[in-house]
Amino acid sequence: MPGAFGHLIGAWIFGKVYTRLTAHTLTRLMWAALLFGAIAPDADFLIEWTIEDFHPHRTFTHSIVGALFAGVMSFVALHVFSHVRKISITKPVIISCFFALGVMTHILLDLSFSDSGLQVLWPFTKEWITLNGPLNHQDGMPTYEQLKRYNIMTTIDMGLGTAWLAYLFWKKKVSFD
Repeated sequence: MPGAFGHLIGAWIFGKVYTRLTAHTLTRLMWAALLFGAIAPDADFLIEWTIEDFHPHRTFTHSIVGALFAGVMSFVALHVFSHVRKISITKPVIISCFFALGVMTHILLDLSFSDSGLQVLWPFTKEWITLNGPLNHQDGMPTYEQLKRYNIMTTIDMGLGTAWLAYLFWKKKVSFD
């Protein structure tokens, strides 16, 4: 399963493909919404770490309904923010759509690379779905093999993040001054 960098890179690739296919340029706010949307579904870990015996990870926040809800809530947040701060935000509907698309890239990557599955059709069904072979959703303590696989994926994710930062540094998009 991808980690934070994997999800950011997946959304970044989606954004690059979108700009090439449509010949549209994304604003900084559109990029921010897309990238933030790509990591937002894993905020459900904060709930798991806070409330004992409640495990919502990969349920609501990793569902199509959750992605639509995230888009609507981002639109409401942009609307409220623009009125409170008395500023005009250009194309808040489009920005909210990019936030929802970021959430959808997260869902697609988790569906493709995780064998523990997602409840992507929640609340219509609570069935766990994966596109990565047989479903391996188990409760309780992880096995040695599951921990080993997790550590490998985490290392790959850190490598992707490091490579991405190196690429941005090389292209002079970011500096460490």
